[in-house]
Amino acid sequence: MDNLNKALNCDKSVFIQACAGAGKTFALTKRYAAILDRFAQEAVEGVPNEQIDHRKILVITFTKKAAGEMNQRIYEDVNILLSGEEIREMKGQNFCPTLRKNDKSVQAFTSNLKLTFSQNSISTIDSFCAGVLREFSYKLDLDPQFLSQDEHDTKRLLNEILDTWVSEKLVSELTYFNALLDDLSFSQIKEILKSMYGSREILDDYINKFENKSNDEIWRDWLMLYTPDVDTIMMEVRLKSLWNEAQEKCKDKNDKLYLLFKSLIEHLKEIQIYTLPQEYKSAFLSSVINVKGDLITTKNSKLKYKDNVPGNVKNWNNDFKKDAQEWFDFIKTSLTIEELTSTPGPQDQKIIPLLKSLITCYRDFNEYFYNIRMDRDLLDFSDIIILTHKLLKEHEDVRRTLGKRYRHIMLDEFQDTNPLRWRIIKMILDAGEDIKLFIVGDRKQSIYRFNNADVTVMNTAQNVIESLGGDLVDFNENYRSSQAFINQVINPLMTMILKRPDEPKEEYEADFKETHSPVNKEGLSSTLECIWCEHPKDEEEYIPAYHTAYQVKKLLEDHENSKIDKEKDKPLIAVLLRRFTRISEYLQAFHKFGIPVSIFGGKDFYASPALKDIFYLISVLDNPLDEHALIGLLRSPFFALPDPVIHLLANRGEIAAFDAMGSIPKLQSTYQEILTWKELSKTMALDELIATIMDREDRELAYVSELMPEQQLANFDKALNIIRGLQRNGSSLRDIREFLHYQISTRVDEPQAIYPGKARVQILTVHKAKG
Repeated sequence: MDNLNKALNCDKSVFIQACAGAGKTFALTKRYAAILDRFAQEAVEGVPNEQIDHRKILVITFTKKAAGEMNQRIYEDVNILLSGEEIREMKGQNFCPTLRKNDKSVQAFTSNLKLTFSQNSISTIDSFCAGVLREFSYKLDLDPQFLSQDEHDTKRLLNEILDTWVSEKLVSELTYFNALLDDLSFSQIKEILKSMYGSREILDDYINKFENKSNDEIWRDWLMLYTPDVDTIMMEVRLKSLWNEAQEKCKDKNDKLYLLFKSLIEHLKEIQIYTLPQEYKSAFLSSVINVKGDLITTKNSKLKYKDNVPGNVKNWNNDFKKDAQEWFDFIKTSLTIEELTSTPGPQDQKIIPLLKSLITCYRDFNEYFYNIRMDRDLLDFSDIIILTHKLLKEHEDVRRTLGKRYRHIMLDEFQDTNPLRWRIIKMILDAGEDIKLFIVGDRKQSIYRFNNADVTVMNTAQNVIESLGGDLVDFNENYRSSQAFINQVINPLMTMILKRPDEPKEEYEADFKETHSPVNKEGLSSTLECIWCEHPKDEEEYIPAYHTAYQVKKLLEDHENSKIDKEKDKPLIAVLLRRFTRISEYLQAFHKFGIPVSIFGGKDFYASPALKDIFYLISVLDNPLDEHALIGLLRSPFFALPDPVIHLLANRGEIAAFDAMGSIPKLQSTYQEILTWKELSKTMALDELIATIMDREDRELAYVSELMPEQQLANFDKALNIIRGLQRNGSSLRDIREFLHYQISTRVDEPQAIYPGKARVQILTVHKAKG
């Protein structure tokens, strides 16, 4: 409770490092309520209204879903308090007494709070920054009505413009790509440029430093930064000594150990051209020790040291093989395989000119693409962040305005931010007068590398909180798990993965302090059970899936006979997979055992049956002569025609399939219906037309036969929402068809729709379970 009291102290800045299930969001929402209570007290004291407006509390979260949930939780707390009631978890603690008063002195404040709370300052970082850009758009010569592109529109436009730019460069500057084409294909160049473009929030600082150094300076930096501090002199001296002994003590010059040392010495001779000590050291590690096949092997696609040196002991005099093994063991204990493989070698030095050429290429393309987006008033997520940073950095008056606007800044899930976003917050903080900063995060949960999240920013922010005289608070009690589960799973597993707090670690590394549960949670039978099973290659059914389904069935039966968690519509069991590669086998297994399941965050939305059915319909409405789409439509739930009827089109001769339908009795009504839909598509919104078509003749029932009918119906609704959004942006039927075709053909990584499934069992990836 002492830690929670520190978190609720509105007079101080606070940094909370918390484990999973420790109540980070609980602390943030209750602090928000405590700040409102302080504002209510100030209202009684006569503080001007503009100084105690709830919009002076800026709350930033990482995702829209989190922002929505935060908004809802705070709204519920405020409603309870304004009704004069206590929040259940805070009963008996005199929490927010002023807000709970039915007192005329605070009525004006509370009435205004009720009326305007929907205008609060709770948002994601991109929504907040987009608002700032619209407000001060004139400073950057932006159209305040700019369109914010979603991820998929950005990818589609990026691919389209990149192809155009490459084609134009090949025409205008025939030799433009020559420096790259010796090592890379056009396809690889494009993929690298797309990757650089996607990382531009963090890339600019790096490439600015890279461009301003010579090749030699960069190479020396790499050697100093990435060459491990190990005794290579001792390794080399002993290697030469062992080679001299090997030539005398080996009875068979074809022995594998002899050949190994012969190979190592040959590699050693090749690096004698390097005279600088650090360069020679890196070459020894990268070109002598780190040679696959000699001392290094591959297991499960990962490099690892071999366990032992090769060779037959009978081929050697004395204890030579034992001496060779001791030398090899010395290497393995001196540096890890990760240190060895990250050591820069001669091949890495050759990459530096290539990287500089790629940076030049990226700069040119980024400017080209940026100008096109500006002409079209399009900004993507990273544009919004980068331009907001530029706005604040270049305009002190904007910083001052925003600094005066907020009295409190609260940042949720801070481990998922990056340096550029933190700088935006920091500039506002520095421009304000005594802004209180509240940060919650968990270094161990930093997973959004794809979004350039950088956990080291937490260290910087922690130092800022300390400089403000704030409190550093550790929330290390897990309210989510039973003590048995913590003892048998969480603590043992995490102590193997992460270092202890007292161990030395890199800036980017998280540590783990053993956690415990402050509440008594009852569990079913054993907490941890391991089942090892193999899947024979010739076995048709995927054995791990059937073992899983069997175990889940047993757990469900045990649950039915217990008193635990009897809410019927609440998910009960999570099946965590590393990835969804074998998801169909798991679905079949659960189906066979009669266990309803739902997939949480499944991928391949654009490959789902519901999306494909809609794509076929739109394609036929756009062009009835598209025979592939037509056959797909006839088989889809829109018509669900049996194959024998569709096969009547096989004897149509040279006539187009659609035209032939008009003269085949069993297809004539379908033909007429498609013509009617085509006419309606000229005057009716496409999403409304599709919804109307689906509602008629109980077409939705066709999805009931699918393995996961609720999922397909949710995907259908998601597709309609996407179409609705495209229409609002002025897309025609053909534009929408082209958009969907691109998403399908390029296999865009889009999650399937999330729906409020009532299945007791959910299947999800480990990553999705966190995210």
